[in-house]
Amino acid sequence: MTEQNETKTSRLLFWFRAAFAAYFIFSVYALLSPRPTFGKVEIPTFSLLHAAAFSVLGALAELARGKFPAVAAYTLLLIYGPLTEIIQPITGRCFQWVDILEDTVGIIAGVAAAWLLKLYLARREAKRQTDGETACSAERELK
Repeated sequence: MTEQNETKTSRLLFWFRAAFAAYFIFSVYALLSPRPTFGKVEIPTFSLLHAAAFSVLGALAELARGKFPAVAAYTLLLIYGPLTEIIQPITGRCFQWVDILEDTVGIIAGVAAAWLLKLYLARREAKRQTDGETACSAERELK
């Protein structure tokens, strides 16, 4: 990897880590704040919000992971979901097993999407380098 690519990669890693930190803080607030109400009418939350929120969290975690061990990162994420559910009754919300299942499915989907994105980008970069080397060798043959 060239120095320019290393700098670009470290910048991307910084921004992915910043995005993960910001989203994590937002998710803590969203998961532990009391359910929003309008007067005496409680606004229902949709079941798929947990899966969607945790898929974003899982994808950002994978993209921000860098050299942090994958098993440790995924274990921490898989502990975070149930932990928020255990704490929710303190904030006036209720514990639900289905939310833990949705959190887990979301994490798996987000990490898988990030893996696919990383695989695509790696293949694209390898193709770009191969095409560049082919172009350089073709120029040398013409000379």
